[in-house]
Amino acid sequence: MDHKRYHQFLRDYLQEAIANTNRTTPAVMLYLTEIPAPGRFARNRAERVKAIATLREAFDEHRHWPLDIAISHLGFDPKELLP
Repeated sequence: MDHKRYHQFLRDYLQEAIANTNRTTPAVMLYLTEIPAPGRFARNRAERVKAIATLREAFDEHRHWPLDIAISHLGFDPKELLP
C-alpha cells in the first residue's frame, strides 16, 4: 500500500464530507457511511478502501466528540479543513 496516497485519500474524503454536511461530527459520520466503496477496477483501490474504513471507524467510535477534536485525532489540522 502506498501510504502517501492513502493519506491523501483520507484527507480528500474528509474534506468532501465536511463540505457536504453541516459540520457536525454525527453528520460527517452519516455522510461517510453513504460514500460508496470504489469499484473493483478503480485506481488505488486498496488505499481508497482503507481510507474510507479508517474514517468510518474513527467517526463511529468518536461521534460524541466535537468535530475539530475528531479531525485532530486523525492527524489533521482542523484550521486547514474547517473554513
